[in-house]
Amino acid sequence: MDQYIVELQEFIQKMHGVQAMHIDSVRTTQVLENNTVWDGMIEVFEVRGHPKAPIVYAWGQNTNQPGKPKMYFAVLHLNSVDSPEAAVKAALI
Repeated sequence: MDQYIVELQEFIQKMHGVQAMHIDSVRTTQVLENNTVWDGMIEVFEVRGHPKAPIVYAWGQNTNQPGKPKMYFAVLHLNSVDSPEAAVKAALI
């Protein structure tokens, strides 16, 4: 399995306390006020053990910081977060 996917699964476990199985990769672009704030792949995982969310959207972003070169995000598919695009938007807010 791809090391990046494993890192995201570990982050999902740590963040939300659930196991995640990778099911898809979705290219996503998020533009706010005419500025592209995200352009990359969002990984889609099926989750087991969460009482409400069947899916989690996860991705990593380079930070250019030596001590923490990558920041991870894992957003549950709940309420208005119903797509990879909505997950990126929720993470930005």
